[in-house]
Amino acid sequence: RGGGVHEPFPQKLHRMFSDLEKEQPEALTNVIGFLPHGRAFMIHNPQKFVEEIMPKYFRMSRFSSFQRQLNLYDFERVTDGIDKGAYYHELFLQGRPALSMQMKRTKIKGAIAHCSKGHYKGAGAINFYEMPPVQKPSKATKGQTS
Repeated sequence: RGGGVHEPFPQKLHRMFSDLEKEQPEALTNVIGFLPHGRAFMIHNPQKFVEEIMPKYFRMSRFSSFQRQLNLYDFERVTDGIDKGAYYHELFLQGRPALSMQMKRTKIKGAIAHCSKGHYKGAGAINFYEMPPVQKPSKATKGQTS
């Protein structure tokens, strides 16, 4: 190994969603996919995700390792409501991969470090359905930063 990260985890995750949309759209509803509002994603079938999708995109073989990466990039797990179990990050939106380039990996995940950033206290109380849905960039603006 060595030489740094070639493609950071959030960008790789976006590429996975993009590839699945083109090549295996059924996986987006059966295995892993964004929720209708585009602000969070759900892993519908963790076993299938680990066996069929994860090996193509990530150099890890355990679901817990994938969850650790989500935690290191400050994804929040939705704990209440209709989206319970989904993962959310304010810079990880459907069809907006350029935003995720601003996401930073934390060295050590801990409650003190996380709360001191001034972040929300978890995604449990957020109602994404009260927000406008995420708009995918038009073809004309695809090359521009989102």
